[in-house]
Amino acid sequence: MWGRGSVALACLITLLAGANAAADSPIDRISEQLLSAGEAWQQPGFRIQLRVGTEDLIGLNTVPEGGGISLSAEPGVRLSRWFSLSATLHYTILSGELEGLRWSGTGDVSFHPAGGLFVAAGFGYAGIMADGSYDQGYVSCTGSGLATVGRLGWLIPLGDVFAMGPVVQADLQWTRCPDRSDSDVGYMETDFPPRWEPPRPPTTWRHRSLHFAWSFAWR
Repeated sequence: MWGRGSVALACLITLLAGANAAADSPIDRISEQLLSAGEAWQQPGFRIQLRVGTEDLIGLNTVPEGGGISLSAEPGVRLSRWFSLSATLHYTILSGELEGLRWSGTGDVSFHPAGGLFVAAGFGYAGIMADGSYDQGYVSCTGSGLATVGRLGWLIPLGDVFAMGPVVQADLQWTRCPDRSDSDVGYMETDFPPRWEPPRPPTTWRHRSLHFAWSFAWR
């Protein structure tokens, strides 16, 4: 009788010890599924884009035109799968009829309809510091004003933290030049004084620009 009891007690102790060991041992779990690069870029968080391209600046009220190399920096925040907010600082080194520098700073809202495609619109402040030809003379303007921006682009994810792709941007800018009696706006006749005075340029310059760029983005 004692022999059978001893065997039963030993079996019970063995079972309890095995249960405790099983409870203390780590449990293998299936790892959470990793996000693809495209899905990672759709997650909320900080973003920054650096863009390099070319820009054509077209005068809308017979003011000098120009164009050249453009650089942009756009830090922002992806709010959700569909929307993001950003601020863009844009510079263009002008050459042609108008030579100098154009800049703009805008606040932008972007919509992300699918994949890396985005459409953005913005509003802000802009300015020009340039000299240009106007009929038979030369004009200069150092002024600022309002600007609106429309942007279309596609970012191709090359990893969880880096993407790149093409961007097309159109701007509309109003630049208030100082009054021509001010020393910041000059007009100089060429060669001998003409018998008639060429028309003066308007004090408010309006330009439309088209910008093609390649964007480098990080998150």
